[in-house]
Amino acid sequence: MVLKFSISQKTAFDQLDKDFSSRQFAKVYLFHGPSRSGKLETALFFSKKIFCELSDPPCGNCLSCEKFDLGTHLDFFRISLYDEKKKGRIETIRQEILPRVYQKANQGTCKVFVFDAAENMTLSSFNALLKVIEEPPPNTFFIFITSNLYSIPITFFSRCRKVRFHPLSRDMIKKRLSENYKGKEEDVDKLVSLNFTDIESISADQIEVAEKCREQSLNFLKESMRSSEQVDPIKLMNFTTVKFDNSKTQRDNAISFLISIRSLLRDVLVLQLSSEDLLWNIDIEEDLREISTNWNEAKLADAFLILEKSIKGLQDLNTNSTLTLESLVHSIRSFLVER
Repeated sequence: MVLKFSISQKTAFDQLDKDFSSRQFAKVYLFHGPSRSGKLETALFFSKKIFCELSDPPCGNCLSCEKFDLGTHLDFFRISLYDEKKKGRIETIRQEILPRVYQKANQGTCKVFVFDAAENMTLSSFNALLKVIEEPPPNTFFIFITSNLYSIPITFFSRCRKVRFHPLSRDMIKKRLSENYKGKEEDVDKLVSLNFTDIESISADQIEVAEKCREQSLNFLKESMRSSEQVDPIKLMNFTTVKFDNSKTQRDNAISFLISIRSLLRDVLVLQLSSEDLLWNIDIEEDLREISTNWNEAKLADAFLILEKSIKGLQDLNTNSTLTLESLVHSIRSFLVER
């Protein structure tokens, strides 16, 4: 059994395969790289390999492999930190995760914990796990997955074996989504553009919210690039109270807004580097090319740093969402007005 995209991530895959084959598989790994680059699939593949009962794992046929595929393996724990921020909080780590870490394995000799979107963990949660990863219990493995390496505390980062994943092309991402999607091909293009990764969990409401969020983000970047004589200050400041999902708090809306801006600026950078095959938002390529004329690599780097700091502040430090967005508006405008 081999992952279909293992060739695209050959360096990462070969490193892990060598670790496993030489019996030097680390107790704690940190998979880092851009979204939709196969980090979770690789984590699941090697988790299954650890549990497999045969000499050439994973066989897909033994009892452990069958239970893993069915999602009923009692010694595998996937902690998804995407949707509910509380899942990354200290109370959850202490009450739900740590007790399982120190329990004996139920079905075999090993336990595996996969933390998906580890960048959403709070600092106190990282600290609570620090002692565990320094001295993991016997036959217990941890894989932390992140798309934002700078969000991982250095004390935690230094104790993990790092595996880097490179961006996948849009065609590769589209192919992966198409394998599980029964709708129209043009719908898959939209899902790729809107940064969806899990087809099975997508609802029509989520797609509508994501479209509204991206539209607001695009409008913000377009308004920000206007000259001082043309810009509408009131319209610009309205973005500081943006709300496109009424089921979420203002803070959560602000976080989604910032992440969407980051995604668009990422594509602006891709266009400037002439790597169109890595473009996510291909359906609005013309708009992005217009925006890209007002940016250069240095200003994009500064913008990414501010966006990361703003997102982390809203997630971990309970900063005021309106003030955070006001500061962002001022910073982005200062970059572009000075061009």
